[in-house]
Parts: sequence; structure tokens; C-alpha cells
Amino acid sequence: MLTTSAGQATLAVLAGQSAPASQNPTAIGLFNLGYQLGGAFGPAIAALVVLGG
Repeated sequence: MLTTSAGQATLAVLAGQSAPASQNPTAIGLFNLGYQLGGAFGPAIAALVVLGG
């Protein structure tokens, strides 16, 4: 849990730094959306891949 939290915070800072200052809120918001969608859909996709379905 600690690694996940630290990783998300670190990557959010990198996402904010890679965008122009005027677009920082949008970049961080899109990063968080992708992070959460990965957690929501990742297990289902992994199960489909492993089970070959």
C-alpha cells in the first residue's frame, strides 16, 4: 500500500511537470483518471488474458 501511494504521488508530480503550467490541473486529473481506470479494469483484463477468454 505504501509503494502504491508513493508511486502515484511521484508519478503525479512527473505528469504535472511534463505539461505546461497552464495545463497542470488537467494533466494531473487525466493521470489520476488513468490510474483509477487501470485499477478498475486491470484485473478484468488480466483475467481475460490468463483464462484465454
